[in-house]
Amino acid sequence: MAITTTSTISMNSNNTPQLDMSNGGQQGLMVNPLFWATSSNYIRQKVMAVLISAPGLMQYMPNASYQMQALKQLIEVMPQKIDGLKQSLEWEYDGVPIGHSGLKLESPLKASREQSTPTFSWAEKYGQAITKYWTEFGRQLILDPDLQVPGIVAEPAYISAGSPAILASQQSFTVLYFEPDLTMTKITNAWLISNHMPKTAGPIEGSREMGAGSELTTVDIEFTGVQQVGQQIDQMAKNYLNTLQLNGLRPLDLAGMANGIASNVASLQGLASEITAAVLPPTA
Repeated sequence: MAITTTSTISMNSNNTPQLDMSNGGQQGLMVNPLFWATSSNYIRQKVMAVLISAPGLMQYMPNASYQMQALKQLIEVMPQKIDGLKQSLEWEYDGVPIGHSGLKLESPLKASREQSTPTFSWAEKYGQAITKYWTEFGRQLILDPDLQVPGIVAEPAYISAGSPAILASQQSFTVLYFEPDLTMTKITNAWLISNHMPKTAGPIEGSREMGAGSELTTVDIEFTGVQQVGQQIDQMAKNYLNTLQLNGLRPLDLAGMANGIASNVASLQGLASEITAAVLPPTA
């Protein structure tokens, strides 16, 4: 007899198939071995982040191409952690008393979706590069603490462009976040969040304690954001997934960190020369 496992249903062809909940429960009076796979767990996968657009004002910053490339690296491949992505639904209820015992018939009054608060964590880099980047980002594009206007207004490139109006899209960037399934071909959850602006640039501090060692630091920054979720965002994330070359995911085929012995090392006495020196020269 063939073993019955489980089945899935697809609400949308772009999304991760969902376990069929209409049969196969295992928590009744007894388990049903034929449907053991219906207990397959959902394991939340790591979210991926893709920079969709950079702040419009960034084009007027000195070395603008570097600023954009650094932003893309910071968002997509450098974070130690990305947190604060939410889209849970909640309902509020209220009602009038029924009878004298304190019973209440409640009715739905409001539905709401939880707002995301994107938060990134980076391991600080040599020279405090990450904090210094966000410090200049905020000073130039958001508000300079000494001027209380964006510092970009004094940059020659911005002035030469006619000092264009500074709107929200000029100061912020947009990121697509998505959680793929294990096949890396379907989307479990996705968020498109615009109006990203850092709420802090990261800590710049100094201290000294005798007998204590030096320490590593982490940069944790929460960003503002206006989110959009739904089928079109899932489709957008699926389109990006389709561009990934999955046949290139071969970690055992990675190029080596070095492709040979460095010239200044090869000339030194070592294993090879020791073997040669230990062998007597051939006799005539």
